[in-house]
Amino acid sequence: AYYKEEEWSKFLELADDRDEMEKTWFSWSKEYKKVKKFYSKKFHVEDVIIDLDELKQYCITNNFPNITKVRSEFVSKKVAQKYD
Repeated sequence: AYYKEEEWSKFLELADDRDEMEKTWFSWSKEYKKVKKFYSKKFHVEDVIIDLDELKQYCITNNFPNITKVRSEFVSKKVAQKYD
């Protein structure tokens, strides 16, 4: 999942696990790039830009907390839909 820099504060407001997240987009982006580089050696990796309103609605509709596991499932479904 990729979050836009200009939406980072909104993302943190929506995330139920915000205390476990990087405090700044720059710090998060740095980690994201390291992880992406690592996985790109063996897998096709795509940046999936997250629409925060869509994520929020997904969590509300399914009565899910906005946490890492749920966000990962959300992104997996988005990618699967892309290739259906």
